[in-house]
Amino acid sequence: LLLIALPFNFITLGIASVFTNLLTLVIAFAIAGAAGAFWPMLLIALAVMLADDAVRLVRKAIFPNHKTN
Repeated sequence: LLLIALPFNFITLGIASVFTNLLTLVIAFAIAGAAGAFWPMLLIALAVMLADDAVRLVRKAIFPNHKTN
């Protein structure tokens, strides 16, 4: 059961993270008054997520004993 549930969990949490980033961008664009199209904002959300993952990996490589939440 764990072999089935674990990959599904990673996929759904990844999708939730993308849409959370997308919602943040939608709110930011609405406040700024320049609402963009869905697909460009989705691509930006993916780029933000990848950049965040890269920063976390670099931080983990530099500070291997540092505990994060």
